[in-house]
Amino acid sequence: MSEVDMTLTSAQPAEDHPLARMGTYESVDEILAVFRPAMHAMAAAVGPGCEVVLHDLSAPDVDLGHTIAAIENGHVTGREVGGPSSSLGAGVLHNQGAEHNAFGYRGFTADGRELRCSSVYFRNSAGRIIAALCINFDISTIQRLQSLLQGLLPPAASDSPSSRTSSSAGTSWL
Repeated sequence: MSEVDMTLTSAQPAEDHPLARMGTYESVDEILAVFRPAMHAMAAAVGPGCEVVLHDLSAPDVDLGHTIAAIENGHVTGREVGGPSSSLGAGVLHNQGAEHNAFGYRGFTADGRELRCSSVYFRNSAGRIIAALCINFDISTIQRLQSLLQGLLPPAASDSPSSRTSSSAGTSWL
């Protein structure tokens, strides 16, 4: 099983997001019954580079090495049901009172691929976090395409041969 590193950077403020005002659930099974179809729909709509994970954080002493209750497109991070939480899990569980929902933050797979991530945490009626729904989109293909396209575009004006060389006609020919 692979460990995934999630780094909160440039996340949208959670308290401003509508999902921050979600209701409560009393069990992970209840959350699965409601969200499993949505997990499948999200993964199918975005495509094979989009992993959608539901983590079970309901045990009194959560083993972060075995939190995955459901997963779509697990090949993105190499995880499967029964697999580990990301590196954010421990911090969330140690600070139950804080609002941890985060949207559009940066994560990395064990092999270094960059992910764009969002996480929503579910609480029970006592306010304890019992589950997390996480969406992890592998942007490495987009980054490779961006690099390819940049290589195909002409260089910036300051880097072009015509900016370093001039001819009598004002045009440089190589």
